[in-house]
Amino acid sequence: MTKKTEPISTTSGLVSGQKTEHGYDFLGIPYAHAERFKEPVPAHWEGVRECTKFSKRAFQIMDDLDLCDEDCLSLNIYTPDLYGSYPVIVDIHGGGFQSGCNAGPYSHPERFLYDQRVVYVPIQYRLGVWGYLYLGEALGKDYATSGNNGTLDQIAALRWVKDNIAAFGGDPDNITVMGNSAGAKAIGALITREESNDLFNRIILLSGSSQCIRTPETAAVNAEKFTDILGCKAEDLLTMSNEQLIEGQKKLTAHFATCLFGPVSDGIVIPKDWKEKLQTGNAWHGSALIGTNRRECFNYSEEVPDFLSHVDEVIDGLFGLKGKHVRNAFATLTEGKDLTDEEKTELWLRLISDYNYRSHADRTARTLSANGMNVWSYSFEWLPAYHDKDRIFLWYELNWENEGISEDKIPAALKLSEQIYEAFIAFIVNGNPNHPNLPHLDPVTKDRLTKWMFGENTYVKEWTDGETDSYPDFPVDYYSLTETDLTDDR
Repeated sequence: MTKKTEPISTTSGLVSGQKTEHGYDFLGIPYAHAERFKEPVPAHWEGVRECTKFSKRAFQIMDDLDLCDEDCLSLNIYTPDLYGSYPVIVDIHGGGFQSGCNAGPYSHPERFLYDQRVVYVPIQYRLGVWGYLYLGEALGKDYATSGNNGTLDQIAALRWVKDNIAAFGGDPDNITVMGNSAGAKAIGALITREESNDLFNRIILLSGSSQCIRTPETAAVNAEKFTDILGCKAEDLLTMSNEQLIEGQKKLTAHFATCLFGPVSDGIVIPKDWKEKLQTGNAWHGSALIGTNRRECFNYSEEVPDFLSHVDEVIDGLFGLKGKHVRNAFATLTEGKDLTDEEKTELWLRLISDYNYRSHADRTARTLSANGMNVWSYSFEWLPAYHDKDRIFLWYELNWENEGISEDKIPAALKLSEQIYEAFIAFIVNGNPNHPNLPHLDPVTKDRLTKWMFGENTYVKEWTDGETDSYPDFPVDYYSLTETDLTDDR
């Protein structure tokens, strides 16, 4: 039996939540309202809004579209005490900028919800066509930010948290933004903005960094592909039904195009010179915890039948025209060698994992460190160590059979799960992830990249300059390789 709270005053209006055995929950608080392809507008209401149910999620490809709504911009607050001053976690969910929400199994980690040391705030933002279809060139200045409306939603949520979290027992001067996969890439875009210094102090990136930012030219090509699929003009998108837009998105992303949506360097939301801002430190400044999984993309060989026959399709879907760099690396590493199909598959998957995730994370860690920030790094090593496995251990979503963990390995898996979680909590609370149950890890420096190697027996490894899993002399400037570039190499 839950009990409603007394009304709490926010910048949007009065809200009430519910008292639980763990603390207080406020569900589905609207932080802004969304109009199609437009910037979010701050939410306001009269009277007391009861926030005891999850809001509808952003439109996405799913069986029951009745669970979705264009006006989906909400956040949940889980706090141990309304009168405390706890460190705050704002969680930006993953899902390829095309799926996800702030409620349900994938975005509902009880470990964080009910930890008595933190206030936990998962947010929703617009996805896919609604959040990242760039129509600035096609529809003019009124839609200039359309390629970044998902990013603007995240900024609006962070502003709301900064302005209001003290009323829920949170410390507005101790905010960590955490994200997995697309959530981490979203943060990689946020840290290109100097204004982010006013919104959060720390970041946690699980499998993602700033590699998702694409040019307006590439984003415009993507928008043109979308209208061609639907057989319409850009202005027709303003009045189409959500069901029609979803059908178009299904066709656009049907062929392994998992990275077509994401932030755009439009010069309004994301600076056109974002690369220089990151490299010179003229952007966000704080502390970071950054990690990836050892075999990020190795599940592709299981998901794509006859992988070697379709590897070009996979690379084109992930990198667009930039895929030539991955192919060149494969040619260099296989020159004069007679490899088996198994060895070729292994090398392709290592390169794709490097180019899609791991090298970007390392370069982000080095860049932030070179700009005077405290940065810690890790690699998740518990096999199969696919994409998202670190999150599963972090959130304690361990299904032994699904994870292939035999009964004799369960104690080690539980130990690792606890080690990772306590490292994250230590970072969120104290700004340093070290704790007694892990070997000591020094921050990254411009000359020294050390990582926790999270596995059955966690240890610290030092990585040499430029070293990656498969290609020590990673040949592409990190800042030139963004996801799914559809225009010429600039």
